Amino acid sequence: MPSKNCPKCGVTKDYEEFYVNNRLKDGISTYCVPCTKVFLRESYEKRKEKQGLAAPRPQKDKKPVEIKVEKQETPKTKKDVEIKAKVNRKKIETKSVRKPQEKVCENCEKTKPFLEFFKSPNSKDGFNPYCKSCLQEKKREKESQEEIIDEPLWITELML
Repeated sequence: MPSKNCPKCGVTKDYEEFYVNNRLKDGISTYCVPCTKVFLRESYEKRKEKQGLAAPRPQKDKKPVEIKVEKQETPKTKKDVEIKAKVNRKKIETKSVRKPQEKVCENCEKTKPFLEFFKSPNSKDGFNPYCKSCLQEKKREKESQEEIIDEPLWITELML
């Protein structure tokens, strides 16, 4: 059964007790769910206090957050291990979101695969809004316009 160690509480827990984070290599958050919730709550309160938007809570009202650590059951047979592993894999697979494989070009309005688009860090999906062929056409048009502009306007036919 896949498991991971939470560095904050120091307990080894199953993957299902961690948030999904696709930016990491294993796709699972570094800290477990309870530790993450505690951290987010504390940082939220600190930000609000720093901004002066909310009066700090008195210490009396603040309840100490307890992290429940349950003993993990050790599977007795190989079959139990395989069943639990399948369940965990299914949960992790359902949490991951599949990105679409196609995109509509804003210029020609055709649906094309992502391979037809250049990558762009400025867009939400990570690809340029125009397909490669439309970008090449725009580049050719721009170059032809620049050639016309490059001719000096003060030259007349009489000078030639």
